[in-house]
Amino acid sequence: MSLEADLELSSEEAFLHLFPLHRACRDGDVEALVGLLHRLSEHTAGHLSTEDYRFGWTPLHWAAHYGQLECLMLLVQMGCEVNTVSSRFDQTPTHTAAFGGHSHCVVWLTKAGADVNRQDLTGEAPIHKAARTGSLECIQVLLVAGAEPHVKNACGQTAADLARAQGFADCFQLISSLLQLHGAPGGQSQGSRKRLLGGQEHSRKKRAKADEDQQQEQQQQEQQQQEQEHQQQQQQQQDVCMDCGSLPDESPVFPSPESQSCGSLHVGDGSPDRLGPGPCGPLGAVRRRGG
Repeated sequence: MSLEADLELSSEEAFLHLFPLHRACRDGDVEALVGLLHRLSEHTAGHLSTEDYRFGWTPLHWAAHYGQLECLMLLVQMGCEVNTVSSRFDQTPTHTAAFGGHSHCVVWLTKAGADVNRQDLTGEAPIHKAARTGSLECIQVLLVAGAEPHVKNACGQTAADLARAQGFADCFQLISSLLQLHGAPGGQSQGSRKRLLGGQEHSRKKRAKADEDQQQEQQQQEQQQQEQEHQQQQQQQQDVCMDCGSLPDESPVFPSPESQSCGSLHVGDGSPDRLGPGPCGPLGAVRRRGG
């Protein structure tokens, strides 16, 4: 085993040993998480706010980033704050959920009171994280929940800028349309925002349906073509000599006894020459040409 593999194994083992809560939330191991929470009892609160040495995340951040909604809900029920901010990067669980592309976790967090416009150490709100990874669903959820599309990070980039830089055209178009409607901070009603997002979602579903229909049509055409080719092959296999009943796959040199004589003389192209009787098959043609 290589040194890099040894280091990776050692790092994973250390993570499992030092941060069992984080590991359970990462893997969605609800049974292990419940057991750990019971064993921690009165010391639970302190452990739930512990940050790992890799990313400086609490168990809540890990559950959100990996889309483990059941773990996320359990931790909040145990007293974790949905807007918990990591000390290293000032990120909330909504940041990590959006970066992981888990819209179901983002939905639950927003309903639980998450701040969708909280900016981290780099000045990025959760919508920036969703734009970086091209999560259109997360962007839609955040915008409906009140995310501001005009917010810029420390480099002066909006979420639309990040989406365009990463090549996520759908995300860029959606956020840009909100920016045009927004005009300036506070210049847009929640109703108009929802109507626009509803129209965007309808257009997206319409395009997806059109793509699906086109794909199905293409598959049907390919299937029909395959069936036609198969029928042609079967027709060729069943093509018989109308005069002698011999099949094409019978030996041309040694014809079957039933087709020794059919009253026709076959030429090289397989067509019968009725000038005189003779054995069928290429031998008959040879005799005729040679005779």
